[in-house]
Amino acid sequence: TIPRVDSIGPMSEYQFYEFRAVDRPLSESEMRELRNISTRAEITARSFRNEYNWGDLKADPPRLMEKYFDLHVYVANWGSRLLLVRLPAEALSLDEATEYCHHECTYAWESGEHTLLGLGGDDDGYDDWEEGDGWLDDLAGVRDELMASDLRALYLGWLLAVQQLEVEDDAEEPAVPPGLGSLSSALDALRRFLRLDEHLVAAAAEGSPEPEPGLAGLRVWIDSLPPGDKDEILHQLAVGDQAKARAALLRLFRDEGRGWTREESRLRRTAEELLARAAELREAEEREQARAAEAERRRLEEIRAAAREKRLTALAERIPEVWQDIEGLVSSTNPKSYDEAVALLVDLRELAIRSDDEPRFLADLGALRDRHGRKPSFLRRLEQAGL
Repeated sequence: TIPRVDSIGPMSEYQFYEFRAVDRPLSESEMRELRNISTRAEITARSFRNEYNWGDLKADPPRLMEKYFDLHVYVANWGSRLLLVRLPAEALSLDEATEYCHHECTYAWESGEHTLLGLGGDDDGYDDWEEGDGWLDDLAGVRDELMASDLRALYLGWLLAVQQLEVEDDAEEPAVPPGLGSLSSALDALRRFLRLDEHLVAAAAEGSPEPEPGLAGLRVWIDSLPPGDKDEILHQLAVGDQAKARAALLRLFRDEGRGWTREESRLRRTAEELLARAAELREAEEREQARAAEAERRRLEEIRAAAREKRLTALAERIPEVWQDIEGLVSSTNPKSYDEAVALLVDLRELAIRSDDEPRFLADLGALRDRHGRKPSFLRRLEQAGL
């Protein structure tokens, strides 16, 4: 069953829908069909975009994807997010996809000659939101990487199911694709879009093989193809579906051991083990942050202590003048001046204790209190400073 996007949340204050046609532009008749769905939407030969502050789209996004589009992003202010991707079956078969996709938040289905993916869903603990504009630009590269047989997006979708506790604790992970430790900008955007815990991704990356060269050797491989094979590819590109022809070419490239490969991890971890490892990484990071914060606190404390020592050294050379400064500050009726006077008195007390001259300091302080005994605000500050 394909979850309906418009059933994910209630009637809302904000819903954002954006669709994009990648492999071919929409025809005039198709654009008219879409206009019948929405009179307010921004519609071009390559896109359909609309926002709703009340109600929602009067169509089912998965069905729109099956008929018109290759990419779709949905964002709602109650925390729902969804990315839909349509690919030629030559690029990704349903069997390949379903190894990763059989959950509420990560699913796949087949329509005609295409495989479609859904990644996302609700976040019950969501306490903030952002508008949907711009997400599709950031996520468009996910489809390109899937077209090149890079299955990391599918594994991230499976991790989302783990994070949302849709996967049984003892369920083993699917094949771990290479390169999880070095996500592309599009895949990192997908991680953020899905609100995946970075520690869970890091835990998964520990079992991910080193990335293969991707499409780096494609030109050399094409040069090595027999002339008959090249002619067939050129014929498909000229008279057929260019997206399907590209997908078939990249699949052949991969199947011959080039590009991204589905190297099996040495040990299949369970969902429970991944969550436990993510918790360990999170705790280790928190300990390191606490250690760094304590080191910074001590550094600042040392800086403050050095500055205070420098200030006390300078005051020790002009104690009589400092008492005159204090008298002038207290004689005013400015609360800020009282604060400055008390700060100087605290420093003078410290100097007196160091030089075993505290009795004299206390006598001078008592005389100061007597002279300004009618200033309760000043006297209160002295008491608060232990003076």
